[in-house]
Amino acid sequence: MVRVLGHLSGIKKLTIDYDRAKILVTGAPYNYLEDLKLGFDFTDRSEMSVALCLIGSSPNLWRLEIKAYTRASPVEPVLEFLKDQGHLNFSFNKLEFVKMVCRGAVRSEVEFIKFVLANSPALKEMTILLNNSDEAQVALQKELLQFQGASAQAKIIFLKPYLVW
Repeated sequence: MVRVLGHLSGIKKLTIDYDRAKILVTGAPYNYLEDLKLGFDFTDRSEMSVALCLIGSSPNLWRLEIKAYTRASPVEPVLEFLKDQGHLNFSFNKLEFVKMVCRGAVRSEVEFIKFVLANSPALKEMTILLNNSDEAQVALQKELLQFQGASAQAKIIFLKPYLVW
């Protein structure tokens, strides 16, 4: 798979699920990639790095679906990594639609959502499927609805995963 992806820069649609993201070759631009479905562990700094590199190497990406997986790993290294990315020049200029399944609404998932919102000026809709308690959902919804993203027209929709996925 490593050798193959390095030569598929013309790919338009890509789906990679949990534990497969680690073996990707990133860095080469995927100029034709428009639709990406990606599952990765939000408590694993290397998986987060690969995911951001793949997304950032896809300048024509307009639809992104993320399935968040979480292990019982410490989240602090991932949070620090995400904060460091805020200082870089990330911009997902053509990203219009994002769908994300949050497994536990761990802090790294919330910060990733904020990171995408802050760097997606063309975003029209972000659908977040929450898989946690009602109290945690209300807190997450309040926090994200108060967050000022890069797109003034973006709608944030919150759903229960069992209703859609």
